[in-house]
Amino acid sequence: MNSDRLKGKAEELKGKAKEVAGRVKEAFGSVRGSKRAEAEGVVERAEGEVQEKVGQAKQDIASNEAEEEGDLAREAAGEADPTAKT
Repeated sequence: MNSDRLKGKAEELKGKAKEVAGRVKEAFGSVRGSKRAEAEGVVERAEGEVQEKVGQAKQDIASNEAEEEGDLAREAAGEADPTAKT
């Protein structure tokens, strides 16, 4: 797993944690009758969901880049190898 994929995974996990914290705050506000805490929880949950998606996108981009680099390396090796089948 390359560095960019790890960064994406870390971003995804931070987002998931923020989402869970938002759900807890939202529930706490609901139980306690605090509209403010409930609203803050909704916002925090939404921010976490977005952050999680950003992390997933970063991982996808890193995977695609690695795959493309591998394809280019295989192509270069095929061109350089006179015994390679075409």
